[in-house]
Amino acid sequence: MPRVMPELETERLRIRPFTRGDLDACHRILDGGDERGMSLEQRREWLEWCVLNTRFLAELYQPPYGERAVTLRDGTLVGVVGVVPFVDSLRGGPGGVASADVALYWFIAAELRGRGLAAEAARAVVRHLFDEERLDQVIATTEPDNLASQAVMRKLGMTVERAPNPHAPRPRVIGTLTRYAFR
Repeated sequence: MPRVMPELETERLRIRPFTRGDLDACHRILDGGDERGMSLEQRREWLEWCVLNTRFLAELYQPPYGERAVTLRDGTLVGVVGVVPFVDSLRGGPGGVASADVALYWFIAAELRGRGLAAEAARAVVRHLFDEERLDQVIATTEPDNLASQAVMRKLGMTVERAPNPHAPRPRVIGTLTRYAFR
């Protein structure tokens, strides 16, 4: 049977696959007014990729990587949480050993930040990854000045440290969480 991450529910949220009908809300949340954001057409292409990625990874019996919509229980789209493969070269130097990890990321609409929604969504996905996918570890990375993201990492129980690789293209902070440390 194909592996698909099921819809996940928390006290306040649903984490579900994106649909094509999410375009307007997704564009407003992820790109609204930011000159660095995607155009509506670029966001449409990204959303189409998200929809197809979920389908084809399942058909190919691959792990359920990809982006998921984060909605309030009433269905209002408020953000995204994603699971991506990540080759960790942040801890080593040139020629150092890199390890493959699963990386988690999140983004919540600006007007709803600071309410614990990112941690709640990420916790639900981490629980699924540990309990159902049987992963031993997940990571997250962020910029040194993104204190809010680092706070989410700590709420999840991650060990948070500055990535020591002086050869990395930019400084990064990495959070690591093992199945055995997750509560």
